[in-house]
Amino acid sequence: MGYIGRNLANLSDRVVLDSITTSSTDTFTLQLNSVNFVPSSAESLTVSLNGVIQAPNSSYTVSSSTITFASTLSASDSIDFIIAERGITLQTPSAGSVNTEQLANDAVTKDKLSAHNYPAFEVYLATDQTVTDATHTKITFDTVSFDTSSNWDSTNYRWLPTVAGKYLIYGQIYATGSTSTVIRGTTQLYVNTTVVALEQQWGSVSSPGTVRSPSFNVIQQLNGTSDYIEMTAFIDVSSGTPRLDADNGGVQKRTYFGAYRIGD
Repeated sequence: MGYIGRNLANLSDRVVLDSITTSSTDTFTLQLNSVNFVPSSAESLTVSLNGVIQAPNSSYTVSSSTITFASTLSASDSIDFIIAERGITLQTPSAGSVNTEQLANDAVTKDKLSAHNYPAFEVYLATDQTVTDATHTKITFDTVSFDTSSNWDSTNYRWLPTVAGKYLIYGQIYATGSTSTVIRGTTQLYVNTTVVALEQQWGSVSSPGTVRSPSFNVIQQLNGTSDYIEMTAFIDVSSGTPRLDADNGGVQKRTYFGAYRIGD
C-alpha cells in the first residue's frame, strides 16, 4: 500500500526556542541552544504571550532571527514559550552504510551496472597504412568509433584513461600486401613504454597478399592520471611492401584497438 499522509517535502519537527526575558522593547532575538534561529516564516512559530497565543503577521512579525511584536512589551510581560516548526532535511546515506540487507530484490538493474564500464573507447583504420618491413610501427588509427572520455590522442595515437581501474584492452591488425607474401604478423600493446601483450601469427605461404590477423585481449590495471596505451604492428614479408588493411568498405573493421573499464 502506498504512503498516505503529508508530502515528504513538508515533513517537519517542532522545537521549543530559548526563553526570552522581556524588557521595554518590541524586538527580540530568537535563539535555539544559544544560537540565533531563523524561522521559515512567522506562521511556523507558535508564540504565547501572557498566556495568550499570538496571531502571526498581526501580533508579531519575523525577519531573519528577529521577532517584532505589534506593541512594546515591558519587563512585567511574559513570553511563555515560542515553538518553532523546522523542516526535516533528508540525508544521503554515508559511504559504506548501505548493505545487501537494505537493497530490495532486483533493485540493481543492468543499466546501473553498465555505468561501471566507463571510460571506454574504440578506434580503427579507415585508410590503409603502409609500414616498413620487419619493423615495429605505431598504428596511426584515423577513425574514432567512440570515446566516452574524449581522451584519444590523435597526434600521438594513444589513449589516456581518466579513471584508474582494471581495463579489458583488445586489438587486431589485418596484415597484407598487394605484391608481398606475409610471413609473420605481430601486434604489441604498450602501457607507457612497456610491452604488456604480444600476439604473433606465422606461416609458410607462397601466394602474394596472404593475410595474417593476430589479435589480443588482455586485462590490465591502469592509472587514471599518468598511464596511456598504444598499439604497434610488426609485419614481415618475403618481398614488396607490407600494409595494414583498413575497414572493408565500412562493413567490417579489420585493424582496430579499444578498451573499457571493468572494475576498480
